[in-house]
Amino acid sequence: MEQETAYFGPSSSFLADQEHYELQQRVEAAASQVLMNYDRMMNLPDVRVDIEPSENAPGDQDQPSQGTSTENRDQGDDNAAARSSQSVREAADRLRGEYARLQQTINQNQDAQTLCTMVTAIVPFVLLFVLKMVFDNFLSIFRIVTAVGSFITVDSRVQQLFTAARPSKSLRITSVLVFIVLFYFTSGLYIYDDGFEMTNALLLRYAGVVYHGFFFTLFVLIITDTFVKMMVSGSKMIVSLSGLSMGMKRKINQFLEYTSQMYRCLIPAPQWIHYFLGAEVAGFTFYTNSMLLCLYGILKVRELWSLAQLTIKCAARMVYSTPYGVTPTREEVDKEGMCSICHGDFSSPTKLSCSHIFCVSCIDTWLESENTCPMCRAVVEKKDNSWKSGATSKGIRLC
Repeated sequence: MEQETAYFGPSSSFLADQEHYELQQRVEAAASQVLMNYDRMMNLPDVRVDIEPSENAPGDQDQPSQGTSTENRDQGDDNAAARSSQSVREAADRLRGEYARLQQTINQNQDAQTLCTMVTAIVPFVLLFVLKMVFDNFLSIFRIVTAVGSFITVDSRVQQLFTAARPSKSLRITSVLVFIVLFYFTSGLYIYDDGFEMTNALLLRYAGVVYHGFFFTLFVLIITDTFVKMMVSGSKMIVSLSGLSMGMKRKINQFLEYTSQMYRCLIPAPQWIHYFLGAEVAGFTFYTNSMLLCLYGILKVRELWSLAQLTIKCAARMVYSTPYGVTPTREEVDKEGMCSICHGDFSSPTKLSCSHIFCVSCIDTWLESENTCPMCRAVVEKKDNSWKSGATSKGIRLC
């Protein structure tokens, strides 16, 4: 009997396996419960939206719907934030992948490795020489940056005055004050200089006291060109503050811009002529410089001729008004009723080629910025509408 009891009794290993199995079952049940709770929590707004309110309690429908809408809005914000963070992570992953592919390509290419080695060896010395040049010419660089920044500020102010249909008094006063302060500050930086004379550069003469090299010529051209553009922006500001019509203001702006561009095109010529022939050179160098100067003169004459044509056409448009269309009959005017632009009675009506009728002043103002009919978008006239918004060219003429 004792042997049978020992045979049928559970062994210690069997009990350990059973306890381990029960513990595993409890852990799996707990994990399943956690996952079910998580899914229920994530899908909770969708479940609430799908539940239809009871017909027996109509008075209780408003409060749950408001709560649901609030939760949906919060859910939408969370989804947007999640999508944004997901897009950022995807972009970062793409960048890491591209960097890894580039690194792998470089590692597999012997020429690329040689090039990278050369660049990493040369770049520190290049940066060292650049820093040395910046320290040696810090005052000149400071003058250029200050002058260009002041011009851009004044130019943006002028465009604000032209963009506003009726600029406020504060905008006009602050624009004038900004121009006066910046002009006085910048003119004191580069007009009174011992190295060159601004007056000579503006009078199309050599600006240097003695002969200077290439970088001095570039410095003179940048400073002089920025000074002229500053003066042009000030002139456009005066035009914007005048009592002229908007159409005439836009025409004057265009004329000022083309005239200034033609004048700015002439300013570099004396400086480069003196650069080519100012030094005491002889022999082959003299003939080479003379040939280069002749080529420069030919290119400069072509550029001046194109700018002169634009300036003459702009001046002609200022003096002579361009007719648009023909004069309509009384029956056509009565049938049209009113001007589609100003929504008032016709004043000097004109009929375009597309048979639409407008006031002469209205269509003239419209065609200052557009080339099509405001009703049917048919092309009325293709003309030059550039530089009429009060903007001044940001480019620097170096040649």
